[in-house]
Amino acid sequence: MAHNLELSDERLTIFQSWSKNMVRYGLQAKIGRAWMSEKGGVAYQIGYFLFLAGEVDCELLPLNLEYLILISEQENWQNYLSKQESFTPFTRYAFDVPNEATFIECQNQLALHSTPYECKAMNAKSFNECGKNEWSRDLRGIFHSFSSYREQGAIGFVIYHGKQLIAGISSAFVYHNALEVEIAVHPDYQCRGLAKKLAAKMVISCFEKGIVPLWDAHNIASAKVAIAVGYPFLGTYSAYETT
Repeated sequence: MAHNLELSDERLTIFQSWSKNMVRYGLQAKIGRAWMSEKGGVAYQIGYFLFLAGEVDCELLPLNLEYLILISEQENWQNYLSKQESFTPFTRYAFDVPNEATFIECQNQLALHSTPYECKAMNAKSFNECGKNEWSRDLRGIFHSFSSYREQGAIGFVIYHGKQLIAGISSAFVYHNALEVEIAVHPDYQCRGLAKKLAAKMVISCFEKGIVPLWDAHNIASAKVAIAVGYPFLGTYSAYETT
């Protein structure tokens, strides 16, 4: 049996030693939800990311496992997750917060990657369109409407080829003076410099607004974009997907 925790609950200090930006910034901003099992397992969820700490307890996991990415920095939980056939292991790529060198590199990337396609700020039309395509759906982040997206301070940019949405970068979550970057490019338009152009545009826009754009890459393609625009690479870590 598990019970919900307030995000101000002192038992969530178990995550204080974690290096994951999503956990530290998310709890500071008090977004997402948390719960604890009777055996002492603690779970914290933002969107489809589920972070696990404390004692291993299968009752901590949701009964109806929709798509989730499960992450733990504790060896006991990592050992447990690695043995579950319902979870598929994969590698994620962690990056430090961008710095002045990142900002300069982004300026260089914008000058280098000129494209025939115009980069526009996310609006209600493009936000809704992102939800219609599998490749771009995650650009909507945890926001159910554009009004919520805008009110919570989310930032995003999209690129069109004619009337077709072909690439975008956006805010998966919004923290206190920070956001989590989400980027996607249509499969037919990859390897054309669009991702680097969007990333550079996003970083520069965030710097100008006093916002920290955090990057935690789901795959090597995303990691290469982050490295190209100057994000300091911290290393890889193991995560698990529900299948």
